[in-house]
Amino acid sequence: MAHPHPVDAPRLPHAWLVRLGKAKSVTLITLASIALSWLFTGIAMLIEAHEGLSAPGDPGVSLAVATVVPLVVAPIVSSWCMDLLLRLESALELASRLARTDALTGLGNRRHFLEAAGRVLEECRSRATAAALMLVDIDDFKHINDSCGHAVGDEVIGAVGRACATVAPSTATAARIGGEEFAVLLDGEHAEQAAAIAEALRARVAGLACAGGRVRVTACIGVAVDAPARESLATLMQSADQQLYAAKAAGKNRVRVAATAFPPAPSGIAGIDASAV
Repeated sequence: MAHPHPVDAPRLPHAWLVRLGKAKSVTLITLASIALSWLFTGIAMLIEAHEGLSAPGDPGVSLAVATVVPLVVAPIVSSWCMDLLLRLESALELASRLARTDALTGLGNRRHFLEAAGRVLEECRSRATAAALMLVDIDDFKHINDSCGHAVGDEVIGAVGRACATVAPSTATAARIGGEEFAVLLDGEHAEQAAAIAEALRARVAGLACAGGRVRVTACIGVAVDAPARESLATLMQSADQQLYAAKAAGKNRVRVAATAFPPAPSGIAGIDASAV
C-alpha cells in the first residue's frame, strides 16, 4: 500500500549537498575554497607586480598562506553549515510527512489522498486502465465514542486503519479522509477485483475486537468502479459515497458496489450488494 513519502517535502536549493553527505560536502567545499584562494591570491600578485604597489615577495609564501588559511577555516565553517543544512532538511521532511500522515493510523490524511489519488487517476486515464474507489465508514462509531470513550474510539480507528493497510494491495492509495471514514483507491487489475478486495476488508474489520474484546467493530464499504478510467476523483467519490449510504441503509456491515459506475444506472436498477459474496 502506498504511504506518504518524504520526497513530497520542499527541496532545498542546496539539496545536492545533502544528497552528497556531510564528509564529501565538507571536502568539496574545502577544495573549492583553496582553489578560489589561490585564484584571488594570484590575481592580487599580478596586480601588485603590474602596478608596482609593493616590493616583489616570495610567491611560494603567498600561495602557502592561500592554502593554509582555507584549509583550516573552510572545514570548520562548512561543517557547521552542513550540520544546520542537514537538520533543516530533516525538519522539512518530518513536517511534510506529518502534514500528509494521519497520526492515529499511519495512513495518509485527506490532503495526501487527494493529491496522490489525482496523480493515480491521471496515470490510469493515460494508460486506459481501470480505477476503483472504496469508501469505508465504521458502523455506529458515535455510539462507540459516547458509550466507551474517545480512547476506545481512537483504538477502533487505529485498528480499522491497520486493516485497510493490510488488505489493500501494495499499489493502492489508502488514507483516513474523515473522522471514521477511509478511502482506498485501486488501479489496474486490482480495480477489476474491487468487489472481492472490499469484501475481504469488510470481513477483516468484522473480525476486530477492541477494548479487550468488549467492542466488536463493523464497517460499510461503498465502491465505485470506472473501467477504463475517465472520470474525475470528485465524480468517483460521489458515486462511492452513494453506494456507502445505500449499504448503511441496507443494514450495515456490508459492501455495496455500483453495477456500472458510469454512466449512472437507470432508475430502479440497484447496485450489487457484495455482503454475501
